Amino acid sequence: MNYILEIKQFDRACFVFTEVLDGKTYKETGAIINLSGERVRQIFYRVLRGLRYFVTRLDGTPPEEPYVYDIRGVRANKLFWTTALEAYINAVNKKSKEKQNGISK
Repeated sequence: MNYILEIKQFDRACFVFTEVLDGKTYKETGAIINLSGERVRQIFYRVLRGLRYFVTRLDGTPPEEPYVYDIRGVRANKLFWTTALEAYINAVNKKSKEKQNGISK
């Protein structure tokens, strides 16, 4: 998995989020991409904060259950957060393509 060491910061953050969401520990995920478990935890929660903001901006509301913003709650709502991440990635890719084509809003 050496290719993972050379990915961009955005892609690395998405990778970290999905790996932790799939049940790997911070330390296991960090070993794959050569980061400490603590740094993986920081990246995971940064992505989670960004997704909460993104979902709220889409007029949706993040699920409000106990532990929803700790690792157990996020994993319990895996489908919701995976869908939110996919929507965010699509929005970023669309904006990137518009920028490349010279279209600005």
